[in-house]
Amino acid sequence: MTTASITQHTLSADLQQLFNGQIAAGKESMAIQVTAIAENGWPHTTLLSLGEILAPAGDTLMFCVWLQSSLVSSIWCISNISLSFVWHGCYTEIQANARLVKQLHHLPVPLAIFKAQVQRIRSVSAGYATLTHGISFHLQQPEQDLPRWQSQLHLLQEYAGAAAQ
Repeated sequence: MTTASITQHTLSADLQQLFNGQIAAGKESMAIQVTAIAENGWPHTTLLSLGEILAPAGDTLMFCVWLQSSLVSSIWCISNISLSFVWHGCYTEIQANARLVKQLHHLPVPLAIFKAQVQRIRSVSAGYATLTHGISFHLQQPEQDLPRWQSQLHLLQEYAGAAAQ
């Protein structure tokens, strides 16, 4: 059994392109699992779509989650997060430190916007098998969800600029 592990500290060009604020055709169903450890020691997880995450730089991710998500309070307690997904046949995990940038109570879906500094990226593959799918979405109402995701990406771009200053 052969396994390969690649570790880096910034997003590769293809990961920056994946999180560039454009939802490429065929990527609407991709889910990114975000995990943080709560104060009680248990993990809290949520799923992000490509409409909820942006990479404004190779070492930075901006993402938004539902304001009432248990993940929000977990990140307030301990800022370390893990984002995991399947990419190019590998299990990919991004470890980062996240901080709250803004709470948006006024939106139809209230959001918490976070900025995450990438600490480490690890991609693992096995020589005997290729990962083909991770967790994925099947949108029930894409005509509503895709425009909402585009609006969220615009918000992330706006707050990425503000957080950089």
